[in-house]
Amino acid sequence: EAWDNLHDINSRSQYVTLHYAFKQLKAQGTGGSIVLTSSIVAKAALPLFGDNGVYASSKASNQIIAKTAAHDGAPFGIRVNSVLPGPVATEGFGDSPEEILKVMAEITLLKRVGEAEEIAKPIVFLLS
Repeated sequence: EAWDNLHDINSRSQYVTLHYAFKQLKAQGTGGSIVLTSSIVAKAALPLFGDNGVYASSKASNQIIAKTAAHDGAPFGIRVNSVLPGPVATEGFGDSPEEILKVMAEITLLKRVGEAEEIAKPIVFLLS
């Protein structure tokens, strides 16, 4: 059940969104830019808790979706990028036990979790 839920949220949703975005962008004929979000866990096993393998696999599949979409979109002037942030302070993240927050901060180079604005700025750049 965890597999289906996380893959529905993290992978299937991006795939379906891309399908319709490509359809619209191709019809417009003007190209475009799409940025998908994934996670650093798509590239490295990190000490998370619970269903980390399921979460990581759903994020890794996002990377393949993004790479394939970039290849498929290029002839139509559609650029596709993917951003892989580390732990970011979001509403849901803030509800995590203190022990998890400390571990998440320790695995980053800056020894802190990121802020949403720090992820949003490069995404805006990639969309420009």
